[in-house]
Amino acid sequence: MATPKPVTAIFDIGKTNKKFLLFDREQSVVYQQEVTFDEIEDDEGHPCDDHRQLETWIKEEFRKVSDNRKFRITGLNFSTYGATLVHLDDNGKVVTPLYNYLKPYPDDLLQQFYNHYDGHEQVCVQTASPPLGMLNSGLQLYWLKHRKPGFYRKIKHTLHFPQYLAYLFHCRLSAEWTSIGCHTTLWDFQKAGYHRWVREEGIVDLLPDIKPVSTIHRITYNGMPIDTGIGIHDSSAALVPYLLATEEPFIHLSTGTWSIAMNPFTDRLPAYEELEKDVLLYMNIYGKPVRASRLFLGSEFGHQIRKLGKHFGRNADQIDCRPDPALFRKLATGNQPHRKLKFEKTCTSGLSFRNSEEHRDMSVFDTYEEACHKLMLDLVAFQVESLQLAGDNTLKNQCGNDIDSSGTDCSKSSDDELMTEPGGVISESAGNNRENFTGDIVISRIIITGGFSHNDFFTRLLATFLPQIEIYTAVISNASALGASLVMGKNRKDRSLKQKLLGLKRHLPFENLNLKEYS
Repeated sequence: MATPKPVTAIFDIGKTNKKFLLFDREQSVVYQQEVTFDEIEDDEGHPCDDHRQLETWIKEEFRKVSDNRKFRITGLNFSTYGATLVHLDDNGKVVTPLYNYLKPYPDDLLQQFYNHYDGHEQVCVQTASPPLGMLNSGLQLYWLKHRKPGFYRKIKHTLHFPQYLAYLFHCRLSAEWTSIGCHTTLWDFQKAGYHRWVREEGIVDLLPDIKPVSTIHRITYNGMPIDTGIGIHDSSAALVPYLLATEEPFIHLSTGTWSIAMNPFTDRLPAYEELEKDVLLYMNIYGKPVRASRLFLGSEFGHQIRKLGKHFGRNADQIDCRPDPALFRKLATGNQPHRKLKFEKTCTSGLSFRNSEEHRDMSVFDTYEEACHKLMLDLVAFQVESLQLAGDNTLKNQCGNDIDSSGTDCSKSSDDELMTEPGGVISESAGNNRENFTGDIVISRIIITGGFSHNDFFTRLLATFLPQIEIYTAVISNASALGASLVMGKNRKDRSLKQKLLGLKRHLPFENLNLKEYS
């Protein structure tokens, strides 16, 4: 009989998809299951996740693999979506539904909260959290205390969602930086502690001690010892592989329905005007700030492509043509404001001054190709502005420098060239240095993951808008789950991690295309 393969089990719980993965010692996925669940209704009729169904699935999947003689589980951890709290009574039982962060927050209660604690501008700046209602998960506790006192009186402990799922196995109460720091309105980044409202409302008494994200509790399951983590917020988990292994300072641009730019290399807190533009702070695994900017870019892209496909009778699911540098040059140099993209989905995110209720008239374009190229110019220009907010001065000062008079990038690459750097541009130094980092570091590269990493229009245009920044795409899949595995300690500085990032590809600018003045 073959010897069972040692594996680390990770539950990666997204808002839509729930995954169970096994990583071997080389951090390769050797087993994966994925499921979606229908939502149920909370006590007020709003949709929410069914935590009982989720718990049943987690325990059953874990049992099945534990009984499988092909594998021996040596580690277990969890990554989950944020802005979600689980409230326990004296007996460790869940008190409330798993309230959805998209649930409306009462306007009058929100105003009451901000009025009592010196105004929303001050609280938002101190906690680096834009006013987002239920997405500010700490305010869910304030809502329970003031609007549902019957529930609130039963609460003995409140856990962030990742820590609750870990609690199901090791029964230890804990909190950790990445969950506390994701726009919760709980943490005062100026004072590096819980905000005074958390203490004055007595809520701090419900929150467990803060532990390092690498904390391990050993459990015994089926007679076998298993090192169990305390969980991690999924956005911060996705940052971990690059934080530990990428040599140069970088911004991680995670793309999908949302485009989230995360910069671990600046300490400056956002001003209120920046918070209004969807800048906020996360915390990384070391408890250090991560400056981020959000943009509803993937949703806008899909919406506009469907409109174009319908209008021109072309593919409505994806771009149905290839990038044409000559067409970009024509569109970038013409002064045609009536052809500028009118944002219809992104208007509630990012740079709010760009909000618009207008729709672009597709009849101003002669061809589908022309409309697609203009769409991508406008979307990437918007993404650059959002990246500059995340990059702060560490990115902004590099945009557009060292370009010759023709607009040609100094590398003189051909239009179709993709370059992979020898050795994958990986070392262990940056992640280790980031643990003790203070001050600003000049950003030299952007690493794109997710949907837009497969879009040549997006990657090449971004490189053209930012010619002095190295633009890479990464082939790592399941980055959140991998991050949850890596933070458990045993593999954080393992050289095999380098092999995981050898697929980084650098994307070079379009030749003779100067977009410095495009806006």
